[in-house]
Amino acid sequence: MKKSVILAMVLVGLSWAGLVSSALAAEQPKIAVFVRAAAAADGFTDPDKSRTDSVKNLKDKLKDEKWARLVDTEDAAVIVLDVLNRHTDVDHGSAWNMVGGYGQKHSTLDVRLTAGSFTAEFSGTGGASGLFSGYGKAAGKVVDELEKWVKANSEKLQAIAGTK
Repeated sequence: MKKSVILAMVLVGLSWAGLVSSALAAEQPKIAVFVRAAAAADGFTDPDKSRTDSVKNLKDKLKDEKWARLVDTEDAAVIVLDVLNRHTDVDHGSAWNMVGGYGQKHSTLDVRLTAGSFTAEFSGTGGASGLFSGYGKAAGKVVDELEKWVKANSEKLQAIAGTK
């Protein structure tokens, strides 16, 4: 009898703790993110299809992130991500190249992050295989780096969000 009462109390405590942690997580608002191609401005579209493809890659990666909320306008955003460039390079000096005659490909996505008056450029690089590029993987690396930055700067981002 005593064990069942203790067990019931533990279960109630754990369920309450789960509710509290869920409520605390729900209180942490998502950061509004706007993604665009760098050359798209004033209603014009970017003539470089590779940048617009990378915008789609980034949006696909961001849409399921718990910390991010995609928005349709720059004015609604706390963070603006501009896709600057993407490229695939081949490492001709790799051991694989010496054995098989093919170099290792690395696809890189270059972006500019703007939050308030802060601006920084960074890149994400993903491996590519065969004829396919690794731009989706590179977009994932950009999102991983962005998430780390958001966590490190959450107080300042919440202050910017409060002015929107």
